[in-house]
Amino acid sequence: MMNEPQDLMTALKTAVAHHRGGRLGEAERLYRDVLRVAPNQPDALHLLGVLAYQVGRLENAAQLINRAIAANPQQGDFYSNLGNVLKEQGKLSEAIAAYRQAIAVKPNSANGHNNLGVALRGQGDLTAAADAFRAALAIDPDLAEAHNNLGITLQDLGEAEAAAASFRKALEVKPDYAEAHNNLGVVLHDRGEIEEAVAAHRRALEIAPDYVDALSNLGNALADAGQLDEAVASYRQALKGKPNCDGTLNNLGNALKTQGKREEALAVYEQALALRPDSAATYNNIGWIKQALGRLDEAAEAHRQAFRLDGQLAQAQHGLGTALRSAGDRDGALEAFRQALEIAPAAPEVLVDLAAVLFRDDDLEPAAEALSRAVAANPAHLRASFHLGAIRALQGDESAAEAAFAPLAVAASEERHYMLESWDYAMARRGPVTRFLADTFDTLDLALEAARVDGLVLEFGVLYGNSLRHLAGRCSGPVHGFDSFEGLPEAWGNNPVGAYSTHGQLPAVPANVTLHMGFFADSLPHFTAAHAGPIRLLHIDCDLYSSTVTIFDHLAERVVAGTVIVFDEYIASPRWREDEFRAFQEAVERNGWSYDYLAFNFFTRQAAVVIA
Repeated sequence: MMNEPQDLMTALKTAVAHHRGGRLGEAERLYRDVLRVAPNQPDALHLLGVLAYQVGRLENAAQLINRAIAANPQQGDFYSNLGNVLKEQGKLSEAIAAYRQAIAVKPNSANGHNNLGVALRGQGDLTAAADAFRAALAIDPDLAEAHNNLGITLQDLGEAEAAAASFRKALEVKPDYAEAHNNLGVVLHDRGEIEEAVAAHRRALEIAPDYVDALSNLGNALADAGQLDEAVASYRQALKGKPNCDGTLNNLGNALKTQGKREEALAVYEQALALRPDSAATYNNIGWIKQALGRLDEAAEAHRQAFRLDGQLAQAQHGLGTALRSAGDRDGALEAFRQALEIAPAAPEVLVDLAAVLFRDDDLEPAAEALSRAVAANPAHLRASFHLGAIRALQGDESAAEAAFAPLAVAASEERHYMLESWDYAMARRGPVTRFLADTFDTLDLALEAARVDGLVLEFGVLYGNSLRHLAGRCSGPVHGFDSFEGLPEAWGNNPVGAYSTHGQLPAVPANVTLHMGFFADSLPHFTAAHAGPIRLLHIDCDLYSSTVTIFDHLAERVVAGTVIVFDEYIASPRWREDEFRAFQEAVERNGWSYDYLAFNFFTRQAAVVIA
């Protein structure tokens, strides 16, 4: 039996050795042996409480440490560890009180100030948290954890440069501090220093290869660097360590969407939603991907559900507006965009999309006003500057147009070249009847009205059938749609082979529509053999140069004076001179056609021509 004080102390020292060695069962047995002999022994109570905290018995831990404090109220570590338990229980106010008591007992404890800062930050009192971390560093300038925590707090306060300096100081003290490398990477990413961010996250992973947050953050940085394959691989590796992280799943879905892997992205978003059914952000992502998949009604409902879950999520109303606009519901789109702007009045993407709905070439000022607001909110927003410049040029105000175009003229982005080159081309080729539009369906309606030849109405590139259904609803006669429904036959930009596939599923179409399934080179010979006569309207939405060439190779002799051709990827894209535009210009040269432009649509990249 342990009766003598020295026996108790020997048993306690042995218990501590077991505890430090990770032999928690042996340590707990000895702590309890001591307490059977001396029920109020403060060190045994405290350390058994710490052990209970380590194994997740939080309520028991709090009781034991409180008993230790009652037995010896002058031990700062007791209060500090009680604070840790209370913080883990979510009792932040009580934890803060415990940490303050720890500091009162032991004012020169850097760890005590650091712990207090962590709790204050958790409670949202960022300024007080930063003060606590600075107090810790005043006592111990080499406390790397305090530098790191101060950096996190400064980042939350919007002080990115100071945050980066704190993380770098932590790394001077502790070069192998993986968390500080990762946090530095996040700050660098937010500052637009993408390459440096990637390097920081990679360094964190050299130190801790299974560090899930670093893997996820590396994926974010790689995605913004355009290294999508590597980003996807990094997200997938993160999910191996933490498979139920809905944030990483959403980021993976975003990367897959950018790769053109829409169905795969949707499956990942739905996996995230299953984990967290009340996530407004995930519903919103599902809305955007369903728009890309042409499932516009489902997309609109997903955005509505996102907004029901979070009435301050402006992006949900923005997404709803774009879905409704794509479905031809301008009034609904206008209302959704305006609701988004009530929440986020200076959101440039929403303002640009609002301008597209407001755009009328006989009354340009409402669209110009929305675009002016977008430019004021973000002077570097090149699309807003471009469309505002285009409107001012159409209004005849050359000095205002030049001022609006100025950011594009000096931008390093490739965007400036193709947008301004497209605009210069359109202005040089516009004629007396040329109109400038902003809505897909307006372009098709104008084309149909101008197409007076009694002949065939053909669409190449049907996908989900939205534009084909629109044409069919405005034509009394037959309409023909051509598509393989297997996606792109070759890579196009960021879109891989097979992008835009419906996996052979045909869209629902009206009775006056006939679908011709297969690649154009296979379906067109059968069609031309079975259908005589000229073409009234030719709608080309196949994107690729090669596919457009195939169309003209088989149908050139059906293109007559009065035939109207609408192209869906003709202008204002990085490859605008290389795809539909190039194929048409070669066909013009080969067949001796002359033509006039009926419309340019810089919001949708469409152009419409009539053969003279």
